[in-house]
This record gives sequence, C-alpha cells and structure tokens, in this order.
Amino acid sequence: MLEVSLFVNPLGTRCFNCEQDLLRADHQLPDLDLTFNFIPLVNMHTIEQTLRLYNVAPTLANRQRVSATLYQVTLDYKAALFQGRKRGRQFLLGLQKALIDEGQNYSADLAYQVAKDNGLDLAMFMEDRQGELSQQAFKDDQRIANELGVAESTTAVIYDSNHPDYDTLVHDFDYATFLEAVSPTKFNHSHQPHQRFFRRTRQGRPNFRTY
Repeated sequence: MLEVSLFVNPLGTRCFNCEQDLLRADHQLPDLDLTFNFIPLVNMHTIEQTLRLYNVAPTLANRQRVSATLYQVTLDYKAALFQGRKRGRQFLLGLQKALIDEGQNYSADLAYQVAKDNGLDLAMFMEDRQGELSQQAFKDDQRIANELGVAESTTAVIYDSNHPDYDTLVHDFDYATFLEAVSPTKFNHSHQPHQRFFRRTRQGRPNFRTY
C-alpha cells in the first residue's frame, strides 16, 4: 500500500495541477493500492508565492491579508474533511476551481456555495469552519510539515508499506515524478534530483538522512 501526503498551497495554480496529477494516478493506476491526502501549507513561502501569483504588492498589509485568506481556506477544507475524505477533497478542488480557474474572489459566501454544490451538511460546515477542531487540525498539519522538513508546496511524502523503514520525499511533484518515485527500483538509493529517502526512527519519525 502507498500513502501519499501532498503538501500544497491551496491558492496555487501549480499545486492545483499537482492535485489533479495525484487524482489521475489514483484513477489510472489501480494496482498501486493508493491512499492520499492534501495538506495545506501556510508559511512565508506560500504567502510570498501567492503574492507573486496574483501580482499583489508585497506590503505588510497584503501579506497579512493573504495569510488570513490561506488560513481560512484551510479551515474550510478541514471542516469539509470532517464530512469524509472524498467530500473534503472535492470541496477543496471545487473551491480552487472557482478561485484559480474562474477568478472569483474568496469569501464566506463562496465557501458556502461550494459546500452546497458538493452536498455537504451546510449547518455543520459553517459551524466547523470557525470551530476549534478545524483550528487544531490546521496546527497539526503545520506541525507535521515541520517534523518532515517540508517548507515548500508541491512536495510529497510517500510511504510504501512494502518498505516500512523508509519514506520518500519528492520535490516538484507531478505525474512523472510520482511514477519515478514508486517504480520498483526506487529503493536502490539512486540520487534523483527531486527525491531523497529518509529512514524512519522507531517512533515513526524520519531522521532526515539522505541516501
């Protein structure tokens, strides 16, 4: 079994495409026994990345505005996930489509409409998007990213149950790099420019030794 954690900027075009690539792999490669999740990153890298993407002047006020938007989009996604992983992913993709492809501005009304379009319990969603559980889930995501040394979006961590002592960290994730990472020879420790391997400790956390 493969478990993939894809770290994304929820407002990033590149990340939106990466998510589509992972969904494509899940659809086209059923023999992989794949499970996956999208983990939003909210840090200085994703804030600056968003400012550049949307051609927003890098002022303090704009940084704070982008940070607040990234944070609330992440809380919305977490609230949707409470109603099922698949529904959560569909909500995130729907919200990203509205923001990135259609150029809509983010608002609570837009989040509500996307939740409605994806069949979520709306009362539960609106309560959870401001609730402590969503806030704690956000904090847990950022902690996981820090523990794994993930600072940039479009990074994936792949766990293969056939090789439980190692995880694979893939930078610049896309369909091609995913196929390369899960190929039968991936544990020969060949040095690919966008991959590194790390050994799990007994507690299950990596020690970040590069192979």
